[in-house]
Amino acid sequence: MDKLLVENLLQILHGVRIQLNNDDFDFILPIAYSLNLHNVIRYCDQQMIEYSCISPIELSSFEFLEEVVDYGLRRSLVQLVKRFEESFEVIDVAWRFNFSNVIRYCEFKIIERIEKFNIIDFREAFFFEMRHCLKRYMEYVDSVEMVAHLLKDIEETMGMEQMSSESMKTFVEKFMTF
Repeated sequence: MDKLLVENLLQILHGVRIQLNNDDFDFILPIAYSLNLHNVIRYCDQQMIEYSCISPIELSSFEFLEEVVDYGLRRSLVQLVKRFEESFEVIDVAWRFNFSNVIRYCEFKIIERIEKFNIIDFREAFFFEMRHCLKRYMEYVDSVEMVAHLLKDIEETMGMEQMSSESMKTFVEKFMTF
């Protein structure tokens, strides 16, 4: 153990407000969590938000987000979602942790920015069962041929057996409008 990191942990425990970096979090959080030092965990949570120690690269790290969830850094998690709310990386992590409320929040933020059909985002919306996004994208589908093309694309990339009943209803509804 590094003497400086132990000193930082003890200072935080006694109420000293020091600025932390990513290496400090990697050392301090596991110890604070295992010793039930809630004030240290809250301080780390605050520091992560205040100094934006979380980058988009770290966001895609499953281990990093697992730590955020495990250590109860709820405010940091909320800030992450707000910073990267239109990102499918956040949705991917929310999917892994089964955070359906985060997925829905991000889904509605994505819907707000949809201006045209995008096949890549359509695939992501389909994969994460974002039915409201699918309906929004289907508004840009203007022919039976395009519906057939989308169904073929889904079959090739993910398989029709993954299609939820809501997704099927969306496709049937669009098909019936022609």
